[in-house]
Amino acid sequence: RTKSGLNRDCQCGKRFAYHASFNNHKLTHSGERPYSCPVCGKAFVLKAVLKQHMFTHQEQKPFSCPVCTKGFCNKQGLKQHMSKHCKVSALIG
Repeated sequence: RTKSGLNRDCQCGKRFAYHASFNNHKLTHSGERPYSCPVCGKAFVLKAVLKQHMFTHQEQKPFSCPVCTKGFCNKQGLKQHMSKHCKVSALIG
């Protein structure tokens, strides 16, 4: 139980502090993906995630990897990519 007395524990084991986050998460278990990208057809559970995805189709990629110079449309994409370089360098040692 949370401070408000509401149980926001999902059947998959994840726990949420906010009711809205819990409701959004529950949609991932339904299998329904009502929001489709008009460019590539990829489908999403949430409209906000589709909106974020749409940036991947823009030509401009202002965030560049300092290791390999690959471009990204947002900081999050660059950050995820950079973690791959870190994992590879740790394996190579």
